[in-house]
Amino acid sequence: MTKRTVNYFEQALHAHQINKAIHPETDKLCEYPALLQSSDGHHRQESTCKEIGRLAQGYPPAVPEGTNTIFFIKFDAIPAGQKTTYLRLIVSDRPTKDNPRRVRFTIGRDKVDYKSDCRTKTADLSTAKILFYHVISTPDARFMTLDIKDFYLNTDMPHYEYMRIPVSSIPAKIMKLYNLEPLVHRGAVYVEIRKGMYGHPVSGRLANDKLVQILQKHDFVQSDLIPGLFKHKTRPLCFSLVVDDFGVSYVGKEHANFMIQVLQDNGYTITHDWTGSIFCGITLK
Repeated sequence: MTKRTVNYFEQALHAHQINKAIHPETDKLCEYPALLQSSDGHHRQESTCKEIGRLAQGYPPAVPEGTNTIFFIKFDAIPAGQKTTYLRLIVSDRPTKDNPRRVRFTIGRDKVDYKSDCRTKTADLSTAKILFYHVISTPDARFMTLDIKDFYLNTDMPHYEYMRIPVSSIPAKIMKLYNLEPLVHRGAVYVEIRKGMYGHPVSGRLANDKLVQILQKHDFVQSDLIPGLFKHKTRPLCFSLVVDDFGVSYVGKEHANFMIQVLQDNGYTITHDWTGSIFCGITLK
């Protein structure tokens, strides 16, 4: 297993733990404040605007509609006795994504009091390798990849959470767009979190459970022995699921299109690569 592959799984399964990117001038790992002072600063600012718009009610025209995951509120609107968590701001370089200079808002999970089971079954590298061999050894089989956009943000929370966001982490464009100055309390703005959000202990579990239920309704069955490995009851389709990334083996493009249509019909925004060129950090031909 290469170091690059290990890093991919750390990013995919523990995204909340990554908080650095490469400084364009020094080539050293750095965090958000340093990036803002670099030649990439305006790009990171714009990425932050898009991230907040995606979580909230949009940032037109770049983000026409948000996911309504967060709502800006007055400090005194927080219910009495409710714990307030903090913002953990994540930056990373994702060259294969549409926005390579990623800025991600996540919840400070150590301040979230959630006692139910949060574990999520997911595939590992061995499963992906077995799938590759399956494609090679199956007559007329092909491999493709799918990705679900905003995977964690499409699930309702069992109860709302509340988070403090320092004004220093909110670009001026967002402050103006959402008229946040009247909401500032002791140097911060507060939000009510209504849907699953990165960093919350149960977000991954809720998102995965919802997806699995949808797949089961359309005759996709998860292996009892190998987490994250699915096959269809009647169609020549099987895939490995790593968080929100699918590595798909199919015989006949119409069957792969069926799977894409199932996901889209159930409200997921899908990106796909028919060449299947990268999966689990491995470049494939």
